Order: sequence, then C-alpha cells, then structure tokens
Amino acid sequence: MIKRSYFRKLGAGMLALSLILSGCSKPEQRHYPAQGSVTAFVATDTHYLAPSLTDDGAAFRKYVDTGDSKQLERIKAIMQAFVHDIKAKKPDLLIVSGDISNNGEKQSHVEMAKLFQEIEDQGTQVYVIPGNHDILNPWSSQFQGDKQVKADPVTPDQFADIYGAFGYQEAIARDRKTLSYMAAPTKKLRLLMLDTNLYQSNERLRRPETGGIIPSSTQRWIRNVVKEAEQEGAQVLVVMHHNLLPHSELSEEGYQIKNSKEITELFQELQLPLVISGHVHLQHIAALEDTSPTAHAESVEPLYDVATSALSVYPHQYGVLKYDSDAPSWDYSTAPVKVEEWASEAGVQDEDLLDFQNSARQFFNDFTRRLVKKELMNAHYSYDDIHVMTEFFVNVNNQYFAGKEIAHRDQLILSDAYHLWTSAEPSYLKGYIVSMLQPYKRSHDRLTLSLSHINTNAASQ
Repeated sequence: MIKRSYFRKLGAGMLALSLILSGCSKPEQRHYPAQGSVTAFVATDTHYLAPSLTDDGAAFRKYVDTGDSKQLERIKAIMQAFVHDIKAKKPDLLIVSGDISNNGEKQSHVEMAKLFQEIEDQGTQVYVIPGNHDILNPWSSQFQGDKQVKADPVTPDQFADIYGAFGYQEAIARDRKTLSYMAAPTKKLRLLMLDTNLYQSNERLRRPETGGIIPSSTQRWIRNVVKEAEQEGAQVLVVMHHNLLPHSELSEEGYQIKNSKEITELFQELQLPLVISGHVHLQHIAALEDTSPTAHAESVEPLYDVATSALSVYPHQYGVLKYDSDAPSWDYSTAPVKVEEWASEAGVQDEDLLDFQNSARQFFNDFTRRLVKKELMNAHYSYDDIHVMTEFFVNVNNQYFAGKEIAHRDQLILSDAYHLWTSAEPSYLKGYIVSMLQPYKRSHDRLTLSLSHINTNAASQ
C-alpha cells in the first residue's frame, strides 16, 4: 500500500500557503512514493444521507418514492459493504467523483469522512471532489414525521476542511478559484481533481445548479500543472463530476460542462486521453469520435469520458481502474458492491440486505414501473398495452443502467412492445427507449486504453 506520511508531515497550513503563492511547488522539493502500477476503485454519486437526519416517516417515504431511484434508506449499509469490499480487495486508491452527500447536509459529509478515514486506516488512499449537490445546497434537508425541514449545508471552505485528509492537505497544487487540485499518489501518476460545479448560484436559484463549467482561470492552472507533470514523466488522470462528452442524446443539458468543446480541445492539446466522471447515474463510456460522425476513429486523438454508475442506484456498482506504468495503459471495468457478503459476515438479520441484488433490482424496477405507468396512463393506452410497454421498458432500462449490452436487441426491436413505443406520440420516455436500443459502438462497462502513442515524453522518462 502507498504511504502518505511525507505529505502529512508537511502540515496543512504551510502547504496551503505555499500552494496559494506559487500555484505548485518546485519539482526538486517533492518526494513521491515510487510505486508504479496502481489499482484504484472509482465511486461516484453516493448521495449519502446520515441516518440521524430521517425518522423514516411520511415525509421521507414520499421523498424516496418520488425521487430518482436512489436507495437512501439503505445507503449506510451499501457504504459499509463498500468499505468491506475495499478492505478485502485492498486497492491502492479510492477516487470519489462528487455528490458524496444526498443534498449537501453537513452531518452526511461528516459521516462520510469517517468512513473514508476507516478506508485510509486500511492502507487505501482516498481522493475526493465535490459534486453539484454537495456545497451551499438550498435543498439540504432532514425529515421529521410528515415534514421536510432545512439541515445545515456546507460552504466550500468547510468541504475542504471536512475532507482535508482525502486530497486537499496533500495536494501538490491547488486552484485559486475552485476546489480543484492536483495530487501525486505515485511518482508516475497524477490525479487532476477538477471542481466543475456552479454552487455559487444555488442561493439565487433556490436549488442546486445542475450544470458545470471549467472557468478560464482554472484552464490556465490546468495547463501549468499538466505541463509540469509531463516534465516529470508522470501520466495525468482527469477526474470531475460533470461529463465532458455526451452520454445520451437526451442528457446533454445540465450534464456536460457548459464549455465542453473548449475543454475537449484543451485536453486534446495536453494529451489527456481519459476522464473519469459521474453525474448521469448510469454506467456509460463516451469517446470523442462519437461526437464527430464524419471523422474516422483512427483520425481522432483518443479521448474517453467514463461515467461510472451511481453507487446509490441499482446495480450499485463501482469502477475498477488499473494503471500499468510500464505498458503504459489504463484498464477499466466495473464490480458490484457485495452487500450480501458484508451482511452475512456482520450478522445482519435484514432479509433485503442478505438478498440485496434481488431486492435492489426489485426496488429499481418498481420505481421504473411507477414512472412509466404514470406517463402511459396519461396517454390513454389500454391496460394490456400499458403492461406490455412498461415491462419492456423495465427490462431494457435495467440492463442499460448497468452499462450492459442489451440482450436479444434484434428480437426486441421487432417486438410488439417496441412497435407500440415507436408508434407513440413524441415524449421523453419514447426518445429514451429508442436511444437505449441503438447499437452499441463499444462496451460501456469495460475499457482498455493503450498510452504507448500518447504523451510519449511522460511515458519515456
């Protein structure tokens, strides 16, 4: 396991001062862990809600039932099981790409920091960035009976303080305008952790701003720290909450950063081929050539945006990212949280946790059914047609969210249920089901990316 003792001994105050003054410290003053190949777990959109903020009353039940399929009532168990997985598999790093809390509640952040400390105590380094729900969130709430009342949110400074031990204190460079930072878990690897959020607008909007951006001042900072990493022969992994590339024809607005074209060109120029993101809650891998229909894949510089599933949403999976510094290459895959294994070993009596994959799938499917049936009933379909169309949608959506190739796609698009959907009046759900059944250009739960022809200066030093 990689040790962090060097960074901790520096002292948070002295380090913060030096970073503010210089942007980044001098290369000859740094001492990096020498480990080459690294395994990182990638988690996003945990949306943790501290149990003390809910009494499981009417207001909370309504919030869950009308939400977006997050397993909030079981999120503590899911996180405990995730910690159990990390202890068993011992990855070098845990990278968390935002929306750590449900809606920015201070108590939720404090409890997540305790879980991260438990992970670090086992030898796995934790690095976090905020998501659009995490900071200055007007929706920060607790639930009491039939009432939803305000809970304490956190400011940017409080976020960096609560999670100081998980990236901010040992950052080798900090952006002056945002909570972005550069970390160096090993000599040959840098983590460019980007705060893409617009939480300054939340109070005016009275809601968390969905969209994100990388401002020009942060772009200048990125150029400096990436060029320095190249000079030191280190590969740079970009991590941010918002998406760089579109992951669905229906989910660009509010999900991609607002200046995605500008940042795409910047990352191409700096030879940054891999971005790890979240935000959309589904498992999906987008490539730059997908957005350039007239370009041939071999003529486009490799650039991938890997959006990992929300840990709080079925199938409750995380990314496993391996960096081989000798090849050099990246390998990404997914793995489900083994809730059943943790529950059995912990002596948990809850049958839903002991059979979690089935109960979680049922929860997700039931949520989807309610959503689709409500839409279709307003369109005045017959009971039989509503049933057929709903079950078709549930089956496809179940696979799509996990990033899996849709099984028997050719037969599905010839089915009566699909004909009913394509014959329906235009709607979001119709567009969604059609987009889900488009042929996959690649696997969305696995990626191998060779870096042999990328950033050759860094790879050879």
